[in-house]
Amino acid sequence: MPRILRVELTSDQEREVRERLRARDLAPGTRLCLECIRLMGGV
Repeated sequence: MPRILRVELTSDQEREVRERLRARDLAPGTRLCLECIRLMGGV
């Protein structure tokens, strides 16, 4: 049975994720990681 991973981000962390995702110079792996965090955290 797969385990469900839940995360809660503070408003500051949500803002940081959004700001970093807007950056154009992110490596593909970093962008993917941030997108996963954004989706799991409901940002």
